[in-house]
Amino acid sequence: MEARAIREVIQRIQTRRLDKAKSTGAKTADARIEGFDMKTAFFVRMGGYAVRPAPGEFVGLAVTLTAEGFVFLYAQGKVKPEDLETTSIEDKSKADGLAKLVVCIQALVTIHALHSGC
Repeated sequence: MEARAIREVIQRIQTRRLDKAKSTGAKTADARIEGFDMKTAFFVRMGGYAVRPAPGEFVGLAVTLTAEGFVFLYAQGKVKPEDLETTSIEDKSKADGLAKLVVCIQALVTIHALHSGC
């Protein structure tokens, strides 16, 4: 599922929920999430969201969500708007300068090794 498709599906779900709330006259806490833009959709597509088992349920590791899994959980109302804030995405995308330098050096060493036939 592409990022654009993820965004469109989420927007359709939001529209259906809002229309249903308007037709029944109910108040809804599921207002359109203004922050669900392409950056958030790419984050979903790249597996940026994970599900952790609730304490006491069972022991296990966090499981990374696929795009389809994220859309399913969103449609079920399991994803909260605060989980989609872009500030959390931006915090996760920051790496310090030393980490970036190490990655660049590793890439250069790998390219040199492949080019020289070692």
